[in-house]
Amino acid sequence: MLYWISMVLFWIYIKIFYPTKVIGKKNLITTKSIWAANHTSNLDVLIIGTKSFKRFYALAKAELFKNKLFGGYLKKIGAISVKRGEVDIDAVKSCLRVLKDKNKPLLIFPTGTRNSSVEEVNNLKNGVASFALKANAPIVPIVLVRKPKIFRRNRLVIGEPIDISKYQSQRLGKDVYDAINAEITKSMDEMLKKYEFKKKK
Repeated sequence: MLYWISMVLFWIYIKIFYPTKVIGKKNLITTKSIWAANHTSNLDVLIIGTKSFKRFYALAKAELFKNKLFGGYLKKIGAISVKRGEVDIDAVKSCLRVLKDKNKPLLIFPTGTRNSSVEEVNNLKNGVASFALKANAPIVPIVLVRKPKIFRRNRLVIGEPIDISKYQSQRLGKDVYDAINAEITKSMDEMLKKYEFKKKK
C-alpha cells in the first residue's frame, strides 16, 4: 500500500515538474527481468517508476539507509541497500529473491554515478550480467536522454529486451560478462543517439 501511495504522489510531482515522453513502453517486461538504466540524477528512479507505474525493486547505495526512518521507508517501497566497492552478500541474496521468488523486475544503474570509479562501474555492469544469468532473467535497457531539469522536456526510452539464454550454456567468466555488457552498452548508446534532443541553431 505504501508503495502505491508513494507512486501516486511521485507521479503528480513528476508529471507537473519533469515532463517526460516514454518511447518503447511495449518493450518493458514487468515480471522477472533486469531493468538496466543510465544514471543521470537522483530523480531517475522516480521518473522510471512513475512512467512505468509497475511494481519493481531497485538497488540503492547503503549511505541512503543511514537514517533509520528514511531507510525503513526505502525498504518498504522496494529499495535494496548495497555497499559500493565491495561484495555485498546480503544485497546479492535480496536481489535474487526479487527475481526468483517474487518474479519482479530489478532496477540497476550499471553506468554508476558521476563520481563512480571505473572499478565500481565494472562491478555494476558485471552485477547485471551475473543476476541475469543466475535468475535466467532478460535485460531491458533503459535510458533517460538527458539529465532531468525542472519544466524541461525529456525522453525515457525503453529498448528491446536482451535475451541472455544464448550465454547459459557457456562457461561463465570475463568473456561472457564482457559480451553481455557490450550488448547493454551498444543498446543504450544507440537509443541515446537516436532520440537525442537536437541543439537549436
